[in-house]
Amino acid sequence: MVARHRPFARIRSFLWVLILTDVVAILGQVLQLDGPATRRFDILPKALPVGQPSTELRIQAVSVSIQDPTAYQTVLDLLSGPLPLAVGTLPIIWYALRLIDRITATQPFTQATATGLRRLGVVVLITGAASEIVRSIAAYLLAATVVPPGARMVMVDYTLSVWWLMLGLLLLAFAQIIGYGRGLRAELDTVI
Repeated sequence: MVARHRPFARIRSFLWVLILTDVVAILGQVLQLDGPATRRFDILPKALPVGQPSTELRIQAVSVSIQDPTAYQTVLDLLSGPLPLAVGTLPIIWYALRLIDRITATQPFTQATATGLRRLGVVVLITGAASEIVRSIAAYLLAATVVPPGARMVMVDYTLSVWWLMLGLLLLAFAQIIGYGRGLRAELDTVI
């Protein structure tokens, strides 16, 4: 019985380490331990022709950096960075920890485990999508605080993250496999 719980103990320890590092990351972002907000934007106001009769165009970019942000810009800067992702992963890790505790109390291959994994997959998908939506809206609103309405051609330093999509779909697939295996086992038990 002890050997069966050893892998789960390692997973539990790893999840607790993730929770602690996540809390440290959140505190670091909120307290801005890496310095004040200096979100940078590249603005492309217009394309200018090079020379007199030329078919070549040169795009001139103007770089804007927020050096002394207002409180509103600071909040938007926090929300357009990794903070929504860090806050969103806390319930995911906590739910996974509770699921591991339930699995160690009973058996891993039960309908409750399949249901728990399915719920965890849905939580990952919703939380990941919500954090990306919050980040993109905050990045747009932050750019709008420094860019005039006429120069809306802005390239914001923003990278889309889709880790949550693969993880959520993987959890849903694994839940389906456990549920299907559990159904086969119940069918086999009725035959025997």
